[in-house]
Parts: sequence; structure tokens; C-alpha cells
Amino acid sequence: MTRRRVLVTGASKGIGRALAEQLAGEGHTLVGIARSAPQSFPGEFHEADLADVRPPIRSWAK
Repeated sequence: MTRRRVLVTGASKGIGRALAEQLAGEGHTLVGIARSAPQSFPGEFHEADLADVRPPIRSWAK
């Protein structure tokens, strides 16, 4: 199976979190986005409100 980097929105709870857990279990690399950060996440996580139109405080670029 091909391992992929997957972006999951709404990743802190509910369907998004369940999907993240399933994909992580299959060996995929996860990037999660949600309005609130979970205590733990099986990959890279960014707290963000995608409906917020204000400019970001910091750059996500690394």
C-alpha cells in the first residue's frame, strides 16, 4: 500500500478524529487542523479556525 500525507480537517474530535486514528493505524502521515487542539494527536497538528478571515499571527512555513 502507498503511504500518503493526509490533511484532516475537524481532526480534534468526532468524525475527523476517528478518521485520523484509522489513517494513522494504516501507516499514513497525518496533518490535522481544528479550532481546538486535542490533548494528543497521531501526527502534526495545527490549531486554526478556517472561518477566521484575519491574517495569521505566525507563519506555518518552516
